[in-house]
Amino acid sequence: RFASRFGIAKPENPTSNVELETIRQFAPEFARGLEGAGTAARRDDADGPRLFNLGVVDTLQVLAEAGDPVGQRMKQLFDAPDPDRPKVKGPLGQQLDSRNNSLLGHGTTPVAEEPARSLRETVAVILNEHLKSEGHTLETILATAQFVRCPWLA
Repeated sequence: RFASRFGIAKPENPTSNVELETIRQFAPEFARGLEGAGTAARRDDADGPRLFNLGVVDTLQVLAEAGDPVGQRMKQLFDAPDPDRPKVKGPLGQQLDSRNNSLLGHGTTPVAEEPARSLRETVAVILNEHLKSEGHTLETILATAQFVRCPWLA
């Protein structure tokens, strides 16, 4: 989604080594934050453009600021629902924290069934909302999907 939205022609990892100017073009407020401390990992190259590696939260913030409806919905579910309690994240923020603390993320906690199911359900709701606006449903998309099998293991 990020690659197609911003015209980045490297599908293998479009959120790594993103030029500051690309970010500034679509998300100037986020880019201003990068010019200061920023949360994204900066890749210094004195001879070239300023490059940044964007994590999941950075990516959804850039998408949201750029007006992407999926990014906006994800940010809405990520951010604190109560402005008086900004440290209490929304459901997606809490789910991503669980994912980040797991062995599949950046932590040491085994993946538990409930957080994994909850994250899957939240993402399915977001995808369904978007797909319906495109005249599809997640159910019909998944019905046509196939698991790729290696021919030498069949």
